[in-house]
Amino acid sequence: MACNNNYRQREWRITGNLSVRGEELMRLPSAELISHLLDIDADFFGREYPPGTGKRIADNVYLYPGMGNKPLIELVNRVFVPAGVVDQATAILKALANPPLVVSIDDIKV
Repeated sequence: MACNNNYRQREWRITGNLSVRGEELMRLPSAELISHLLDIDADFFGREYPPGTGKRIADNVYLYPGMGNKPLIELVNRVFVPAGVVDQATAILKALANPPLVVSIDDIKV
């Protein structure tokens, strides 16, 4: 799978593990996903973390796949990306039943 390394996600505003009616919403990655993460960026996801444990970052990430039958991306209202990739992100998200609005980070007023 080709990877565009021009843009890397820098921040998420999602809380830690949540549970709804006693069911935890986050989970550890499958072996297949760990392999995929290492294919994307082995330098980052292959680093040992926590130090001295022999585990890699990819082994310890928690996933928030979504809630109920909705994947996480379908629960999102807006996606902020660099101005140069707004059209590309919009095209990718267009495949969703209810795609979120794609906004350039340059349009954010602080």
